[in-house]
Amino acid sequence: MAPSLYRRLDPARVLTTAERLARRVRERFPEASLAALSEEIAQVARENAARGADIRRPNWWLRGVAILVLVGVPVLLFIVEQRTVG
Repeated sequence: MAPSLYRRLDPARVLTTAERLARRVRERFPEASLAALSEEIAQVARENAARGADIRRPNWWLRGVAILVLVGVPVLLFIVEQRTVG
């Protein structure tokens, strides 16, 4: 089954929509707590877009540790086996 088109969100479009909504609410209800809420939602959208960009970047430190473990453990086991056999 093909993945649904509605399962992916474009961070830029979410941010644009949240900011536009906040602007419209602020224009129509400047003193209402709804304006503050819409501003908060726009801020959360900004933070999540930045966080998503960070998550998409490769974590080279973690990859290096994983490679060291994947190579180091078999080598260590081989060395230990050779010392116990011989």
